[in-house]
Amino acid sequence: MSNTVAAHSSDDQRLFGLDLIRAAAIILVILAHGSNFPGNPFSWVPAATSRLGWVSGVVGVEMFFCLSGFLIGILMSRITHHGITPRSAWIFLLRRWMRTLPLYYLVLLALVLFPVLEPSQRPAFWPYALLVQNAVNPMPASNWFGTSWSLVIEEWSYIVVAALALITARFHRHPILLVAIILCVAGTVFRLWGLHLGGDWDTSVRKMFLTRLDAIAWGMILAWFWFNHQKATLAWARASLPASLPLLVVLVWIISRPDLLSTDFGRIAVLPLFAAALCMVMPTIIILPAPNIIKPIITFLARISYTLYLVHWSVMFLVPQLVSRGWQFICYIGLSVAVATILTVVIERPVLRLRPRQV
Repeated sequence: MSNTVAAHSSDDQRLFGLDLIRAAAIILVILAHGSNFPGNPFSWVPAATSRLGWVSGVVGVEMFFCLSGFLIGILMSRITHHGITPRSAWIFLLRRWMRTLPLYYLVLLALVLFPVLEPSQRPAFWPYALLVQNAVNPMPASNWFGTSWSLVIEEWSYIVVAALALITARFHRHPILLVAIILCVAGTVFRLWGLHLGGDWDTSVRKMFLTRLDAIAWGMILAWFWFNHQKATLAWARASLPASLPLLVVLVWIISRPDLLSTDFGRIAVLPLFAAALCMVMPTIIILPAPNIIKPIITFLARISYTLYLVHWSVMFLVPQLVSRGWQFICYIGLSVAVATILTVVIERPVLRLRPRQV
């Protein structure tokens, strides 16, 4: 049994492999939303720029989901191992909310007060305040605060996981594994149910909480195996690399094909298959040694990744109004990183220090 990853929140015990996944994910998302600026890396293949940018964003967010599921799974495995109680479940939720919600509401307020940061037509405010804007329906048509869809999935997943863990721990020896399996089944059922509703794959499948109930579940399954059978998990992951890496490549290719995503297979199975394949690769990445030359950069990006995810969307709209076209991509990157760094230092870290100790 390993508690190494569970201690990852401490800066002096960070695992380079986890930081690498987190940094790679945010880089992909940032590049995706900056693909319309001249000078972005995708501009070398102009005919495919928009599609490459979109695929980059899909892959980046799915990496975040898998990583989040893994870390939540490790933490919940430790909690249930010591005996989960309503109090420990509440502290788990409170710690997650203190980690994510203050910055979310700060950015939400900024978008409302300063429309220049989000020029799209603003829909009703209350769904965003309650984080239900894409819980059972697609995101609003204007896509206002477009990155918030993944926060809805994350936040409600925390609540569902904690509630189900409390229930299943009463009658099952391995509640976290059971919870993850339940979520995998539920997500598949809702995607099957949604087949007759139609709708766009991106908004009606990928970005709705009900159809993504399994978004973090695959990472939780990996976490359960890692927590209980770490050596066997590592051995299995290494042995499966010749199959899992080509599978990832094939799935990324499928994600790049709208005609394939619109099929029943694309709507039901592509995202969970991608998550499962990524989780097969993750153990090998987690234990990677840290090259001294890039470790500071990767660690820095990982530390500001959540804040960067929230603020880069507004910077994307702001930059074209501030600088000439030739400098927009560089300014987009630089300003996003600068604002994220400031908010991480001024808001996120002080709030994290106030979190209660997990019991």
